[in-house]
Amino acid sequence: MEENKRNNSDNKRLKAKIDELTKERDLYKHNFQRLQGQIQRTRPPLLIASVTRIFDDGYCIIHTPSGNDFLVQNPFKELSPGDSVGIDQTTFNLIKILPPNVDRFVAGMELDEKPEETREKTRENILSTLKITPYITINELAEIVGISQKGVEWQITKLKKEGRIKHIGPDKGGHWEVVRK
Repeated sequence: MEENKRNNSDNKRLKAKIDELTKERDLYKHNFQRLQGQIQRTRPPLLIASVTRIFDDGYCIIHTPSGNDFLVQNPFKELSPGDSVGIDQTTFNLIKILPPNVDRFVAGMELDEKPEETREKTRENILSTLKITPYITINELAEIVGISQKGVEWQITKLKKEGRIKHIGPDKGGHWEVVRK
């Protein structure tokens, strides 16, 4: 009997420790995703280039509007000489093959995220943060998500209207509940 009590007590402590570590892991994962988003938002605009030559070893030569040629890695099997591509200015990674018969500068600008996509990513970021830290304040949420306090308040209002979140308890000291849909 005594041994069963001890085992139950040990099991409860282990379960509590697992829960604690799981929350900590989820918080680290969330912060990693947030930092990736911040890096993505600060990336310089894409550079548009033309492919001049393709090699069998997975590389190609691109020609930039400034007149420079660069040897870069080619991740696309369907790439052909003459194609226009969008490349990251800092890493020179090929990001996308631009569609033919479209002004390549207009197509390059379209590679950047649309406002709707950014808003949806922000909402998903808010929802995942609220799941992990339901007692978070608007100011803390704004800092984690990387938008203004007003921006968070606007997103929260939208999420409440959509029935995706609820605030339980008083304005100060309450907590958030993410509604599963």
